[in-house]
Amino acid sequence: MTWSSLMRGPDRDAGHGYRQRRGHDHYVGEFKRLLDAYDDSLELSFSGLEYHRLKQKGDAHLEVEFEEKVFKDKQGHTRVHDDKY
Repeated sequence: MTWSSLMRGPDRDAGHGYRQRRGHDHYVGEFKRLLDAYDDSLELSFSGLEYHRLKQKGDAHLEVEFEEKVFKDKQGHTRVHDDKY
């Protein structure tokens, strides 16, 4: 399962689609509800990124961290840097 397929939900017509707010903000409650539609035995993929941990930053922000450094460059393009290779 990829992030984009998860955000589409299992059935768009059944109202399981993701409603994006304020740019690219995502909320824990919405993400948990989306995951409820899938079997617990499914493997979760992050499109080739290696999951590291969840880290709370402040009172209102939870960040998904990966082994690779993922960032936006000055032009707004997403970049991935992997120190292992």
